[in-house]
Amino acid sequence: MDNLTDDEKRLLRLFRCLDSRGKDKVLIETALRLLRVTPIGNHYFSRNPVQDKLEELADPIAERLYGMMPYDSYLTDLHDYDYQVAEIAWEVEDEAVDVLLGTSKYDKEVANHLVEVYLEGANEFSIPLPTEFGATEDEMMADLKDEALEFINAWREKILNTIEERRGSKQGDPDL
Repeated sequence: MDNLTDDEKRLLRLFRCLDSRGKDKVLIETALRLLRVTPIGNHYFSRNPVQDKLEELADPIAERLYGMMPYDSYLTDLHDYDYQVAEIAWEVEDEAVDVLLGTSKYDKEVANHLVEVYLEGANEFSIPLPTEFGATEDEMMADLKDEALEFINAWREKILNTIEERRGSKQGDPDL
């Protein structure tokens, strides 16, 4: 915190003065502002990165966020069955935006919902659950909820790291 500029310190102090709803709104609006001008896809590897960047920026934000989903979670194992847990859990695209770009105040409720959707999918496709390998139902639920929280946090971190990486050389850009 010692390396913060005076403006950053002031911004942090103002943020702390907001109620939880205000904090949520500021986080979402700030991230959306950056995402409107910052591509987060892997367009840099194509033959025409400029065109790909323009096309990506025209895509809905939620669609772009889904493209950043981490796949190293067993919540995403059902993708092989064309059962996208997050897309099903967040039926409205704006829900994904609110969850991933907003505050973490409701993360436990969101994680519980992700687990419910995952369990429905696992049941539908007869995927073995930890209870079939000796775990109690309470242990399995605790593990799944922890996994869902890690999944949400990893997703947020991936989005933030990508924005920082892509905007890093443009700090203080007046076009933001």
